[in-house]
Amino acid sequence: MITLSYFAMNDFSFIHCADLHLDSPLRGLSRMEGSPDLKQATRRALEKLIQLALDEQVDFVLIAGDLYDGDWDHYQTGLFFVEQMHRLAAANISVFMVYGNHDAQSQANKKLVLPKNVFVFDSQQPETTYLERCRVAVHGQSFSRRDVTENLAETYPAASDGFFNIGVLHTALSGRAGHDYYAPCSLDDLKSKAYDYWALGHVHQYEEICIDPWIVYSGNIQGRHSRELGDKGCVVVRVQDCKVVNVNHHPLHLIAWHHLELDVSGFQEEEALLTKLEADLSVLPIEQGVVRVSLKGKTLLHHALKSYSEALKNAIRSVFPSHLWLEKVVVHTSLMIHDDDMADEDVLSLLAWDQGVDDATLQAYAHEYQALKTKVKGTLREDFMCFEPHELKKIMPDVESILHARLMEKTS
Repeated sequence: MITLSYFAMNDFSFIHCADLHLDSPLRGLSRMEGSPDLKQATRRALEKLIQLALDEQVDFVLIAGDLYDGDWDHYQTGLFFVEQMHRLAAANISVFMVYGNHDAQSQANKKLVLPKNVFVFDSQQPETTYLERCRVAVHGQSFSRRDVTENLAETYPAASDGFFNIGVLHTALSGRAGHDYYAPCSLDDLKSKAYDYWALGHVHQYEEICIDPWIVYSGNIQGRHSRELGDKGCVVVRVQDCKVVNVNHHPLHLIAWHHLELDVSGFQEEEALLTKLEADLSVLPIEQGVVRVSLKGKTLLHHALKSYSEALKNAIRSVFPSHLWLEKVVVHTSLMIHDDDMADEDVLSLLAWDQGVDDATLQAYAHEYQALKTKVKGTLREDFMCFEPHELKKIMPDVESILHARLMEKTS
């Protein structure tokens, strides 16, 4: 336990953040020509957080785990964090932090000396530290290893009388979709401690779980892939007379992720799709962003979209403004058939060989395929994949679409 002795005050403010994942790469963008240095996105977001703390003149900052994305590739990751903490120290802003599953004690081999304004909670048991000038008691415990499945909240101490009490915890609560079930606990477990505010980490989406008392996920400060959509940032909390009077989420992200769904029903020309896409892109926020485009509906473009040629890919990319990048195109369309096209479709339907192929036939195909693979010599054998019947069923519609598109090109 440490105690910082200052003249007590009733009104104060603080920042709650979590899941900084410093220097974590943004998935799926490394191959994008002309994209920014995406590994710098988490650093720029942290710089914005520090500037916000200085501008708002907050009294302290809480970091609820996963400061890092694992052990550092090089010391520059840790040195950058230390540099930012010195900026807060110069403004007399304290920092209280726990480590989570990604930066647990067992995950990190490299260590640096942190400035004296930074307090890191122990990983073996909960601790309480006091900031006397604000009459604040902060309780927390770091992860000792990545897979913490115990209920850490159970052993957190009771609230300290005469103080504004804050719990800092990296947890999945009773479970969150897409997040590992670490340090599980219930809402009642947290409420039973009689704290005034719980600063939670691990879930990457901002969420106010409860307001009496305040139990909040701040979310991460920079989305890292296409499932982490929209604004990412931190929470600024203002307290008066030991009561929370304001909780505001502040965006910090350098790059936002978006999903754009286009209904292309009835479209017959690529130009119509490109015009619609360009119009929909124009209403997205004017900031750096990455877009996943999903196409749906019945259209004569179905087979061309499924084959997704290099020409079509670049045509789609060409309508993107300079501040947006295309992550990928997901095609959920189906073929629109006109009555006067039925003769052609009857011929082309011969390609629909996946309809009605039973498992026994597929097993025979797989057996013959394996026999063929054993006869292939040298490096060519590496190009042969091993297909099970259920895998063949999954790829057949795509094979049909590609063959259909190519046949249409030959006959047009």
